[in-house]
Amino acid sequence: MTGKKKGYSKVQHFEISSDVDDNLGNHSDENFEDNAQVEQLHSDRHMLFTFIFMVIISISSLISLVCALIIIKLTIELTMRWYVCAVITVPQLLEKMIVYFMLRRIHTIEKDAHASSSFSLPIFIQQEGSQRRKRCSFWKISRFTIEMMVLIVIGVVYFHIIPKFCKAFIAQFFLDFDGIPVYDWKSDALEMKFIINISKLCGSFYLLGVSVGLVALAFAKYHQGADSTNRSTSYTPYYFRGEMIYKSMQSLSLFQVTLTALLVLLSVKSAWTFLIDHNISSDTATAPYCDPMDTTECLLPFPSSFFSVEDNTSNTGIRVNISDKAMLSIYRRGNDAKNLLDFNDRDGFGTNGIILFYMGGIKEGVVSNLQHDATLMGPNQIANSTENNSMTLLLDVEAKTLIHHFAEIDYIDNERPLVAMQAAKSLDFNKRYAVVLQSARDGNGTFIPRTKHLSKLLNPTSMESSHLPKTEKRRGEYYRDVILPTLKEAAPWLDVDSIQMLFDFHTTSAEGSPNAVTRDLMKQSLKTVANKGWKENENVRLLKLDDYTTQCVNDPGQVIGKRIHIEIDVPDFEVGHGREKNLEVEALANGNNSKTSPYEVLVTIPCSITTNSKALSATVDYGHGLLGNMFELLDTAWLQNAANKHGYITFASNWRGMSQFDFLLVVKAFLSNPNEVSTVVENLMQGYGNRISVQHFVNTALLDCSFMKMMDGEKVSIENPVRRIFYGISMGAIFGSVYSSLVSHIDEKILDASVITSGGSPFCFLLGRSALHKAYVLILSRNIKTRRQIRIFFSLMQMKFDGVDGPANGIFRPRKNFRTLIQHGIGDHIVPSLASEIVARNYGGTAFTSNPNQVFGVGEMTEDSSVCLTEMLFQDPYEKLPRINIVDQTDGSQVHWCTRLSPPLVHQLVEFINSGTFIDICSEDQCIQPKCTF
Repeated sequence: MTGKKKGYSKVQHFEISSDVDDNLGNHSDENFEDNAQVEQLHSDRHMLFTFIFMVIISISSLISLVCALIIIKLTIELTMRWYVCAVITVPQLLEKMIVYFMLRRIHTIEKDAHASSSFSLPIFIQQEGSQRRKRCSFWKISRFTIEMMVLIVIGVVYFHIIPKFCKAFIAQFFLDFDGIPVYDWKSDALEMKFIINISKLCGSFYLLGVSVGLVALAFAKYHQGADSTNRSTSYTPYYFRGEMIYKSMQSLSLFQVTLTALLVLLSVKSAWTFLIDHNISSDTATAPYCDPMDTTECLLPFPSSFFSVEDNTSNTGIRVNISDKAMLSIYRRGNDAKNLLDFNDRDGFGTNGIILFYMGGIKEGVVSNLQHDATLMGPNQIANSTENNSMTLLLDVEAKTLIHHFAEIDYIDNERPLVAMQAAKSLDFNKRYAVVLQSARDGNGTFIPRTKHLSKLLNPTSMESSHLPKTEKRRGEYYRDVILPTLKEAAPWLDVDSIQMLFDFHTTSAEGSPNAVTRDLMKQSLKTVANKGWKENENVRLLKLDDYTTQCVNDPGQVIGKRIHIEIDVPDFEVGHGREKNLEVEALANGNNSKTSPYEVLVTIPCSITTNSKALSATVDYGHGLLGNMFELLDTAWLQNAANKHGYITFASNWRGMSQFDFLLVVKAFLSNPNEVSTVVENLMQGYGNRISVQHFVNTALLDCSFMKMMDGEKVSIENPVRRIFYGISMGAIFGSVYSSLVSHIDEKILDASVITSGGSPFCFLLGRSALHKAYVLILSRNIKTRRQIRIFFSLMQMKFDGVDGPANGIFRPRKNFRTLIQHGIGDHIVPSLASEIVARNYGGTAFTSNPNQVFGVGEMTEDSSVCLTEMLFQDPYEKLPRINIVDQTDGSQVHWCTRLSPPLVHQLVEFINSGTFIDICSEDQCIQPKCTF
């Protein structure tokens, strides 16, 4: 045949070779033609299905690349680190290489010896000898079968594994316990759902391709003994054998291999930068942007007036001024200055941070116990920290008094130790403080010489002093004319020649502090919701209602009568996408904010109230733990039992900024973008506004909602007055302390009292001593060079957290007569008792004389006391606590739970909720228990 058919190629004939097998002559021409036609039909089908297989696999590979790029985009947004994407890019590269070499093997271009054009040999064909016989190769079929199995695995990964992971990710970070999407993560949840759909599509195509490939394999058997001259293409469409399409598919596949290889290289480069510990430059600490007072680290000592400048427009007369280069000195290379913590808008340093410095030999001297003249006064020696045998002194320059504190060698980094000082309570606002190191000796008992820079500052006539910058000359003049004479007054026993290091800093003003921003946001939130009021189905919406009233009647063990999941609209002072929002300063300043956001609240009503056997006596706002959620309320069995017995309505909300749904943002802040710490803190500030809005709703509108009807259809009966209590545990207690303190100043009617259990302050201080610290160190070490610099980072970070953590002295301390119960377990390895004792001192707290620990600065309980500290000593866990400031490696987490579950402490708490009375639970056994059991 030499004709043409529509859509088909011109017929090509190949002559049969003269040395064809003699057995063919035994067949008639008719049988030969029939067999040739059958073989040709099978050949065409084989070619057809092979082509379809190639097309489907090419499309699958392309879809998988799109899916991978979307996942990489989200990963980079969440982590800003390419090495995290290696779990995506490396498998992608392997997948693309498999597809590329498979397609390359399937289509082989050979030149026919008897024709003028080339043709395609399918994957299963190989040439035998000069007779150009073709047959199915066993090893090629085996290889193809293995490749099909690999494609099946890839298909299953895309169709099942990736969607399953994405669904679990959405459920963990974007959906609450009831499966309701969290407002700020809705767009991200949609992106994840799109990934699920496209991944399933990709998996479906891969599995379909495998099916087509197996069909092509079935049609390949016709080649057994077939002659190549009978491979006529007269019935094969041109596009089935056209080289352009095949080459296009191979080129596309090669492009994907190249692209994924580049992505892998980016991941490798990122891993080299952030995962490999490189040598640290030794001359960084002597750069002009570093304080020469401490040459062991650029940002030491900290805080220091070196990192501030005069500013007559500020409340304090100074402004923080830390160079970007100085900040970058603690980070691994590859960090961008725009992503660093920024404090240069502050009018002073924080009032709660750890004071850090070091001189070579101090650690060895302390360890060798050769500090005969003076030593570091630890947490149990605070009372002695103002005496002549204290190696460190903290001076209030204005008041001309020494400040009680404790100081330790910080062993977070054994090779690069620090001296860490913590004031016994928060420092005052807008004050100048000076830090003195005196009479320190090294490991040989030798007096450590004074720092060279301090010698220059105190000796202005020396040749070296004449070359000092003007700012440092003024610093030296201030030290000579003000600080040294003041020191002489405050510590007349101090020998100036024994001073080895001296530095000063100025604290922020009250109105310029983050505390003021938090307070103003809460005030504005309360004012806004009070003016707008609450209307059901408008700014109050019921999401889910579980009514157990029938079970309450039939089952004596049932304690929860109703579980109500609602959503209210609260004032929103933030701008940005999702959780990565920052406060809108203008809206907060002018007080004209009209924007709202939905905020979820969980309410539980006990059986005793739903069945009208008890009147409402108290509402309890439950503050959940670190990165937890409001549904923890349902797990507090003792609280639900007490609520049922005494008639409490309990409620909770997700603590914005440190809830389960903020985990990704916290990881990003520590892993790659320190500036996100500001976002975390500002989310917490917004969370305080949300919380006071919820409290106003509960106080004024909750009982009037239709879903609050009880068993007989009547409203909840109440006792007057209903007590309004905040109860925070762990992180809820850490941030709840400053929340309740600020509430007490904003509106006396909002909250009556607060309970702080297993909490403390400052956040970054307790984080550094917690057993949880090792997890944070693991993450931060991928962004910060050394463990020592991680400690410096914590001290810097505390300046951000001051607005939401650790009630300061003065105007932000709880108002007089606002009653607070502080409970803590001595031996707690998660939140050390030192932190709760700092809170007690900040609050002007007192304790019963039977308390197992006599806490410095905490007075004896009297009738007028409004703050009570109660500690429970768990002897066995306490004995396992490290006696030096190192990251705790022991398992003492049980005490953290025992404190909230201990029957005596629960009894004290319930009595406090009921009547506001502090009862002494330690009079019989001094609150000493051998071990923690619950």
